[in-house]
Amino acid sequence: MPNRDKKPSPSVIDGVMLSRTLAPSLPNNLITRKHLFNLLSEKRPGATLVIAPAGYGKTTLVAEWAKQCTSKVIWTQMSSKDSLIQLSQHMIQSVRNAVPGFAPWANSLSDFDIGDIVRKTANEIYEQKENFIWVLDSAEELDAQSSDIRRVFVESVPENVHIVLISRKAPDASYSRFAKLGNLNLVTPDDLLFSSQETAAIAKLAGLDITNLHVKATLDTAKGWPAALQLLVRKLQKGVTELSIQDEIANKADPLSYLAEEIIKSLNAEELDILTRLSIVEEFDAEIADLLIGNRAAPEFFARMCTGGLLISSISNAGRTYHLNSIIRESLQNRFSESRSAQSLMHKKLADLFLERKKIGVALFHASKSEDHELLQWILKNNIRTMAATGKGDFLLQWSKIIGDKFPSGYPRRLSLQVAAHVVNLEFERAQALILELLAIIKDSEIEVFLQKSASVSSATINLFNGNLSKLNIEAEIVLSPVENVRDVENIDKLHVLRLLSNQALALENYEECIQIYAQAQHYLSLDYAPLPMYYVNAISAAASFAEGNYFEAFEIACTGIETAEINDYTGISGSADLHFIRARCLLEFSKIDEALDAFNLVRTIALASKQKVWYILADGYLLRQYVLEGRVEEAFEGIKEQRELIQSVSSINQLGSLVDANEAFLRYVVKDYDRVVALLDRMPEGNLVSRYKPRIMELQGKKIPDALSETLPTKTPRDLLDKYLNDVGAAIDRETEALGHLQKCLDLAALYGAREILLRQKPAVLNLIIKASGARPTVYLEELARAAADRLKKQDQNNSGMSEALTKREIEILKNLSTGKPISAIGSSLHVSQNTMKTHLRNIYRKLEADGRHSAVEKAKSLFLI
Repeated sequence: MPNRDKKPSPSVIDGVMLSRTLAPSLPNNLITRKHLFNLLSEKRPGATLVIAPAGYGKTTLVAEWAKQCTSKVIWTQMSSKDSLIQLSQHMIQSVRNAVPGFAPWANSLSDFDIGDIVRKTANEIYEQKENFIWVLDSAEELDAQSSDIRRVFVESVPENVHIVLISRKAPDASYSRFAKLGNLNLVTPDDLLFSSQETAAIAKLAGLDITNLHVKATLDTAKGWPAALQLLVRKLQKGVTELSIQDEIANKADPLSYLAEEIIKSLNAEELDILTRLSIVEEFDAEIADLLIGNRAAPEFFARMCTGGLLISSISNAGRTYHLNSIIRESLQNRFSESRSAQSLMHKKLADLFLERKKIGVALFHASKSEDHELLQWILKNNIRTMAATGKGDFLLQWSKIIGDKFPSGYPRRLSLQVAAHVVNLEFERAQALILELLAIIKDSEIEVFLQKSASVSSATINLFNGNLSKLNIEAEIVLSPVENVRDVENIDKLHVLRLLSNQALALENYEECIQIYAQAQHYLSLDYAPLPMYYVNAISAAASFAEGNYFEAFEIACTGIETAEINDYTGISGSADLHFIRARCLLEFSKIDEALDAFNLVRTIALASKQKVWYILADGYLLRQYVLEGRVEEAFEGIKEQRELIQSVSSINQLGSLVDANEAFLRYVVKDYDRVVALLDRMPEGNLVSRYKPRIMELQGKKIPDALSETLPTKTPRDLLDKYLNDVGAAIDRETEALGHLQKCLDLAALYGAREILLRQKPAVLNLIIKASGARPTVYLEELARAAADRLKKQDQNNSGMSEALTKREIEILKNLSTGKPISAIGSSLHVSQNTMKTHLRNIYRKLEADGRHSAVEKAKSLFLI
């Protein structure tokens, strides 16, 4: 099994600017402002508002204060340019920087409401049981949507978080909750003005003589405004003598832009050229800088430019990564004097670099800016499936407009990609509407077969997620059918569809089909060992190993697949719900019940987030099975009722009812309602579940099992053999020596492949036989199994989850009449049963239900959902 404890460093979410999710580094020549720290607080829950115009050093003060805080610091720089999804991604990345692996559900956010994301994030931070400071740095004016999200966040702050809001104006949110606790602080512009002592310290650091009356008078015109003071210092260093910042900005509509222009004017020609070239990117490291400015990317230059933080700042805890002051960058971009061809070349080089870094979204942006249409098409074509697998449906929609614009079939090609994008975003109804439009316009197209198959790939995905399993088979047949002399879909598309078929077979327990699908998948696996196709085959392989009954192997493969999904951020339609389910099933088979229940809960969470109703119902079913085994019968059957309500809410045709039937059949089996079990099995499709349980039910109903049943059972896989040997044990249970012989073969096989729970859920006679067999030939496996068998026998005695014996059809009929309140004599007459026979039936009913009379018998029957 792979080491699950050693996880790789969390990758940066595609599209996230890392510099906006980390506290900025402090300038090398920072004048400390520790005397202002008393204005800030770590009290929880609480809030500190740092409100002042631009250029007052708000962010620098908070960054310096945060470095000495005892709580973990989460830092998010908000931007008015963000979409709601981008804002959510930056917030999640900010938390992951402090809590690696945080919120795995957040790898696909398109199916969440933004408010729900904020609240869910706050709840999960609270569950961390650590203290946090979360800084929301709004360096620019936010639009209404972003401001609203900030308000929701403030209202959702958990008990273990103190928020710090940096803004140019007071945010429109209620802080009464914190004020009542005495945990609300406010830092104003007056608090942030430099004192005369600080002004003198800055002048001294810059090599200026503050005792010089001219220097002092010039610096005093800044009136403590930090940005203005630093500009005056730079100009004085350059030898400019006639300065008065108040006079200069008196008639300026935008004082900050004026300051930016003045700072740029203070640069020499080479500095200006370097920074202008760097302004082509939002953030850069040494490799990007070398690409843009060559050997001029010296560390000494960047150290000098970072001085004071006016031009460039670096990101703490992220290596040497820098970003230009946003206002400075905007001014520099307006000055870009390079020729159009030179700019295009720079963007093309950046596109290549970000492709190497697997930052597809950023690479596409620079490819579009390069105006190299072929490069843009190539990047998109070769990364569509990776973008789909990582939940980048919005990217696909954004770039679909450039697909096929040089072909007669350009519109259908773009429409096909839009269909895929909506499927990736889990917008199934929109995707289905576009599929109908696509199929209506592709007739006689030169790529009609390709587009039809592409549509079927999307339809197959939708059908599995919605539980329309019969339609899935039809679409899969279209995708997998061979074609000649026309363009076909890629092999990776076929592997994706085979994985869907494998999921279906696993859900319906058609185990032989799982194995056949794995053999079929081998034909479509290329030799380049690219991560995504290997991941698909890995998922199919895990299902096949589980189907065979090789639980050790299935568990290891599933864990490897889950790790691959985490490393590569595969999510949504390419997420790992099936692998998590296989892992959970294996843990259950290993009798690691608590771990298995946690794993099933995780499957439910993933399935709910990605709209995978099949995996939700299956995982929920195993949790309900545990309820009934623990005696929580009413809760278990209430869960079945909720599942049936869920599938009724699905507007499309589906076969989810069969999965709910399987869940109910197990519960009915435990409470010994065998007639209902048979009725459920009869309406379910043929599969391992039906073939495995029907003979057992026949036996429990007192019906004779065919003598040749064991001879007809398959023996191809370890699972088949285990079922056959257990059947042989049951058939020979009254002949101990013979039964022990069959059991020994069963135990040897189970030890080899990791089977355990299937043995522990046998009837008491078999459990006692297991205990006896372990004493004759003690091994670690058999000794553990014997202890577990003894424990199960004890629990069965202590907690009978239903009845000691099953009720007959006639007894259930009488129970139903008892619940109406009719007199016993009237019930007997209506059923044509004599009074003596009625008394016999009542005694049996009371004994089986362990009831002391009519009323308690009816209540017990209702609690077991028998009537």
